[in-house]
Amino acid sequence: LPDYHWKITKNSKPIGQYIAIEAKGETFKENRKGKKKKVEVTAWFTPQITIGNGPEEYSGLPGLILELKAGRNVYLAKEIVVNPKDKKSIKAPTKGEIISQEQYDKQVAEQMKKMRTMRKSYRNRRDRRYR
Repeated sequence: LPDYHWKITKNSKPIGQYIAIEAKGETFKENRKGKKKKVEVTAWFTPQITIGNGPEEYSGLPGLILELKAGRNVYLAKEIVVNPKDKKSIKAPTKGEIISQEQYDKQVAEQMKKMRTMRKSYRNRRDRRYR
């Protein structure tokens, strides 16, 4: 996982029933042209839940990330259930095909390419309407 070089600030705010503390970090994301771009990241985490995880690949703080802003993306925790009474069981899939990580990465790349093409096509149609 990436190291965001988090710097914990003195700012805090309530998020739901938790007190969240601000942390700032940065990462580098590759854009469509293959260039790396610096992305500022602001996370609000709560040390009341001592799981150092968050949305996407964001992690590494001494508590659960409840709110995160990374560039133009904003992630907000909608609901947090700690130790639910009705425990959900996760069952292993019985159908499907086992593939390698390399095959999986290739399929993801193909789907992303399709999505970009569809989005570009949609933008072109939308732009033509407003000319």
